[in-house]
Amino acid sequence: MNDSKKRFIDFIETFNFIGKRIKINEAISISRNNFDRHFTSFSNFEFVIVNAGIRFSGAKVFFSGENSNYEIRFDLIAEFGEMESNEFQLVEILSENVYRKSVFIFI
Repeated sequence: MNDSKKRFIDFIETFNFIGKRIKINEAISISRNNFDRHFTSFSNFEFVIVNAGIRFSGAKVFFSGENSNYEIRFDLIAEFGEMESNEFQLVEILSENVYRKSVFIFI
């Protein structure tokens, strides 16, 4: 298990953001090292977290709200780290040529 996955497990085990607003900035790119507009599609959304946890079926970690859900494939995590207080960045390798970078900001 790589260090990023270990850091992510620690993050989930100590998760204390239920009831907080999460802002998610998502970037899906065909270039692992380049998430600029030429290679990437962007999505931004936010919701109040009602539940968070792990689904063992599919090795998924989820954040859910009233009408929203965001899932992460644990086995695909390549990078995870805290950027600032209450701001985290995660990179998943979805396929050989597709990468998803998610930035989570807890408000």
